[in-house]
Amino acid sequence: MVPTILIVEGHDWIRLSTKNWLREVFQDGDVLEAKNGEEAIDIAQTYQPNVILMDTDLSDMSWQRVTRHIRSVLPSVPVVLLTNYESLELQNEAVSAGVNTKILKQRMVNELIPLLRMLLKS
Repeated sequence: MVPTILIVEGHDWIRLSTKNWLREVFQDGDVLEAKNGEEAIDIAQTYQPNVILMDTDLSDMSWQRVTRHIRSVLPSVPVVLLTNYESLELQNEAVSAGVNTKILKQRMVNELIPLLRMLLKS
């Protein structure tokens, strides 16, 4: 099975650099991208990715709404929240929306690849 990762990121530079980085690491996989919530929902329903990386700053709808919608269609797909902030409120919102785990963007370089490898194995 070819792993498929969907990056949902509102900032072009972060989305494209993350996509290029993941393509280098997961050369046998498929890395998809969405710049907003509507694209994320469409791509998730069409391609049914193995893992979704979800930004907290989307232009058209809240990440919570997007995550809940994707969860209703793909309940077992892991969703990893990518955020610049850490707070109890964000943690509670993430759990309520159906996020599996979160990573601070400042720690992505060290934490994202091991996490993705673990999620793709299960």
